[in-house]
Amino acid sequence: MQARGGEGDDGLREVERVVANLRVLGRVEVGQKVGWSDGRLYVLRPSPLTALRRLLRAESRYTTLQVLETLAESSVQAMARVCSERREDGLEGSGDGPVGARLQRAQLEALVGELASSMRSAIGGLRRVAETYEGDSGVLARLEVMECKLRAVTSLCERGL
Repeated sequence: MQARGGEGDDGLREVERVVANLRVLGRVEVGQKVGWSDGRLYVLRPSPLTALRRLLRAESRYTTLQVLETLAESSVQAMARVCSERREDGLEGSGDGPVGARLQRAQLEALVGELASSMRSAIGGLRRVAETYEGDSGVLARLEVMECKLRAVTSLCERGL
């Protein structure tokens, strides 16, 4: 993303952080728990120590849902930011123009692709989290909303809208 008054680097770092967290979510398996520390998502394998750790940190399925909802919202904002920049800079089109513009177009398109791929992977992770909490209809409903949101934004931006 092009630097505009220093915010471009921060915006790129935020997008990279979101992509990394989405990838972690995409790796969650059924029965695993998700944790959050210093803006980073991590996976906890099932064990008695995991239960104790979550208890001591006051983590629950509801705090996990809040973290996942924050991540879903951050990913939607990141995708909107990247797609908006792609439109604002007139970088949609045939690839004609100066080398710098073509390079930036390629970088933005790669970033859109990376975000979309990570979102699709995260959707799989959300489904596995849903299997973990299959008996809790409230959790399942919130996970379905997140999945729909990620799927819709990915689809819209991939089509250039």
